[in-house]
Amino acid sequence: GTWWFDPGTGRLHVHFTGVAAEPFAPRVEITMRDRLFAPRKRGLGYIRVKGFVFERAANQFELELKNNPDHAQALTYLGDIKIRNNDAKTAETLLTRAVRLQKNIRLAYFDLGILYAKQKRNPEAIKAFLRAEELDPKEPDAHYRLGRIYMEQGEKQKADIEFAKTKDLHDKTTESLIQKVTGNTGPPPQHP
Repeated sequence: GTWWFDPGTGRLHVHFTGVAAEPFAPRVEITMRDRLFAPRKRGLGYIRVKGFVFERAANQFELELKNNPDHAQALTYLGDIKIRNNDAKTAETLLTRAVRLQKNIRLAYFDLGILYAKQKRNPEAIKAFLRAEELDPKEPDAHYRLGRIYMEQGEKQKADIEFAKTKDLHDKTTESLIQKVTGNTGPPPQHP
């Protein structure tokens, strides 16, 4: 089946098919291939799942947009799918509309940055990645992509700053994950 998350209601919509269609099945496993949302308020960090063919969800986003053409989150997720399917023109239309409707969707700005960077529209890519950073400064991906653009433009000092932020955020994420797994809330062990 398919699923999508609506941050407006905080609901995860899951559409089961086949054997898993039984709502009281003893076990359900949801898998996907990329990060889609970060329920940090619940202390979970990013949900990472592998193997899901995300494109299957497109029909659900399209259905939602038929019912509510101004659903910014559905526009964003459908735009993300269009990027993965190499449909840059449609993706840009969907994502630009999403950010016009709702100014705080980090994924929409991040995806616009990816699109613009691929098209060598660096000033627009930088603006989009900076907005994504502003919305979630602890997410390393936008910092890394900004660093790459700055490096490409010969702005080594700016690139170094962004790469340092990326490394710092990855180090903190790794440390946090180790603490959650081990239950050790003290400083990490020092190795000689």
